[in-house]
Amino acid sequence: MHGLQLVASVDRRARTRGSQERSWPCACEGAAHETTKPHPRRRLALAVLVPIGGAASTYNELVALDASVTAQRAQVENAYQRRADLITNTVHLT
Repeated sequence: MHGLQLVASVDRRARTRGSQERSWPCACEGAAHETTKPHPRRRLALAVLVPIGGAASTYNELVALDASVTAQRAQVENAYQRRADLITNTVHLT
């Protein structure tokens, strides 16, 4: 019965507060209270996951750029090799 009264009082307070604030029921240490901030574990998870996601994204971008540079360098080397072969062929013909 006590649990139902607690939920009803939390709902009543949330409805009377209006749409300006959003409240989350907090289950920290079994305490029956309300807070307007997200749980500290959520903040910690965000503080850890956001930089990891950014680092992964940056790494993937660097890998793609490296592949692009390698492909362009291969094109340049191919052009130089073709010129060298043409010059050699021209010299042997004359």
